[in-house]
Amino acid sequence: MSLREELERRAADRHRGWRVEIHRLDERLASRLPDAREVVDEVPHQLEELARDAHPSQELSAPALAAAVASITGGAPAAELGAWVFYPWSGRLVHVLPAGLHRRLLASRNRFKISDSEQERLARARVGVVGLSVGRAVAICLAMEGVGELRLADLDTLSLSNLNRLAVGCGDLGLNKAVSAARQVVELDPWREVKVFEAGISEDNLDAFLLEGGALDVVVEECDSLPVKFLVRERARAHRLPVLMETSDRGLLDVERFDREPHRPSFHGLVGDLDSRAVTGLSKAEEVPLIARILGGERITPRAAASLLEMRERVRTWPQLASDVAVGGGTVATAVRRLLRGDLERSGRYSVDVGRALDTPEDLDVAPWWEQTAVDETLRPRQLPALASVRAVDASVIRRLVACAILAPSAHNAQPWRFLWDGRHLDVALDSARLLPALDVEDGGSICGLGAAVENVVLAAPALGLSASVSPGKGDVVARIRFSVQPGLSPDPLLAQLPRRCTSRESAVPERIGDGVLAALDHEACGAGGGITLLTERSEIALAGELLAATSRIAFTDRAMHDEIFGGFRWTPEEVLARRDGLDVSTLVPGLERAGLRLVAHWPAMAALSAVGGGAGLEQPTRKSFRQASAVAVVWAPGRGRSAWLTAGRVLQRVWLRATALGLWFYPYSGLSYLVARHERAGPTSPVVARIAPLVADYRRLFPVDAPRVEATLLRITLGGAPTTRSLRRPVDDVLTVL
Repeated sequence: MSLREELERRAADRHRGWRVEIHRLDERLASRLPDAREVVDEVPHQLEELARDAHPSQELSAPALAAAVASITGGAPAAELGAWVFYPWSGRLVHVLPAGLHRRLLASRNRFKISDSEQERLARARVGVVGLSVGRAVAICLAMEGVGELRLADLDTLSLSNLNRLAVGCGDLGLNKAVSAARQVVELDPWREVKVFEAGISEDNLDAFLLEGGALDVVVEECDSLPVKFLVRERARAHRLPVLMETSDRGLLDVERFDREPHRPSFHGLVGDLDSRAVTGLSKAEEVPLIARILGGERITPRAAASLLEMRERVRTWPQLASDVAVGGGTVATAVRRLLRGDLERSGRYSVDVGRALDTPEDLDVAPWWEQTAVDETLRPRQLPALASVRAVDASVIRRLVACAILAPSAHNAQPWRFLWDGRHLDVALDSARLLPALDVEDGGSICGLGAAVENVVLAAPALGLSASVSPGKGDVVARIRFSVQPGLSPDPLLAQLPRRCTSRESAVPERIGDGVLAALDHEACGAGGGITLLTERSEIALAGELLAATSRIAFTDRAMHDEIFGGFRWTPEEVLARRDGLDVSTLVPGLERAGLRLVAHWPAMAALSAVGGGAGLEQPTRKSFRQASAVAVVWAPGRGRSAWLTAGRVLQRVWLRATALGLWFYPYSGLSYLVARHERAGPTSPVVARIAPLVADYRRLFPVDAPRVEATLLRITLGGAPTTRSLRRPVDDVLTVL
């Protein structure tokens, strides 16, 4: 036999199927081994990848990795796990994991763009694809994303001209398109359910394609035959199945929800009442006007329109580019996924027009906010006003006292205070526009801020030769302060700490705090009418950090709390100087870490994270912060209601000033204590409070109570980490009204 004859014989004997052989490790496999041109066994590496995927936050040591693999395999040898798959067309023998593990690893990079529940829904789905040009790209995308069953129909064979848009090689030329696509699917996942209709679609087999083995969930129609396009829609309508079609021009995607609208006309009514019988037998020239109507007439690109007008003159069939087909495959796969999860409910035409998107670039900020420098420290003055004895209390004296008052801390630096001077007394009132209703319970945190401001006034008054007496207010007025002239009063030593006191979010080393220092904090709290519960054991500090970390995750994934938290962030120096309140992002995280914070500030991202049960990464910054703590504390005051919250704020301010004098730095975390209070007093009245419930018992083990009390905040305490920046305050004139 000549070489030419041998080549012809071998070409005629070419394997044209797509089904694989699945073998166990037995004699049948041994008999097949001589036919294997290549043996591939990556299962040991795949098991290690599965183990690492199960522990994403850890760098597993060799023994830990081996143990994690053993827990997956149940101790079985890797060689005996799964199956050996023989691909007759390539001669490859490939060792694969069992179906469940294979698909788990295959889908591991889908997380969390596809949630676990959505992945399960995809695994149960049946999708049929008619026409395997754009349809091939769709089918492969769907297989990669985890669709359980694919039915592929096309009567054409691959030619060299198809390779301008199909990701196959010359070795597949002459194969049926559906067979070639099926091969690629089972090479990706040999466990995948695939059915092939090599004769394409006709009236004789269409119902079997749509229904046999269970009705399709979605029909994707991408064929060239106009009669078949109509026929598919007619039978899909009869069986109430949705149909999707992408046209490879301007990313046009047609969604026809015949499952919801069984009387909906084909192609959205663009071709009137024509049916498959009416368009059968038309010449290509007669089909052009119909195709133009389906594509949207003048909406198609000029070059596509030109090609359509040259059909059967200078071009044989509808032109398609690889880039358009790739976009179309991704578009349809995304639409299928969204339809299955219930997000694509409306029929209609959608456009994913990459060409148009490339016409106009987005404006870029050449000085991104995360690279901007912080506000100049010379613009962050923290100093006491001139304090010298006075003979009478007038508006100028009140201005000096309020200048001291506003150096007080407040939750989220909201500065929720208003001061009113009527010539006889200074009223301290809540500013209703600056409250934190989602986080705060009973407006207690805001009232604590007012209490700290009141304590500053009481501290500053003796330096002016005044005594100050505080009484409860009514309505929005939380406290009323009266002054009397008493020359010769000695200023409280804590007054000097007012301009130094601030929050420190800096890194620190967890050094031990002396017993004398801790006793001084306790003495200050008790002397002010409240108390402080201090934790210094590393296990207790770590548990407090875990509770606060879990609270961060809860807060960031609850819409109301998220909006409240990030509504108080100031992202640029200009915003910081214009608002002079809230939290300057430059004081929270450095440089490019702010880009990550901006992602957290984007609610749609957090909503998506919450929907898939994610968010563990949100806990890490808080957990890290508490590893640096020397102690953790809760400052409290006995009782309930506004007077108790006011006292708690005054206690907090004195303890904070004393700590500043002793070289300690505080970082307040108010969210957990406030949510625990809300839960204890009203029960799980909202989903976010219900999510706190599992944390309450541990919180109370750390901070037990034996009588009613309110808790101002939880504090991280460090010895090092002196702050490098300080939050601004609104001007006195913005918060003081002189009547």
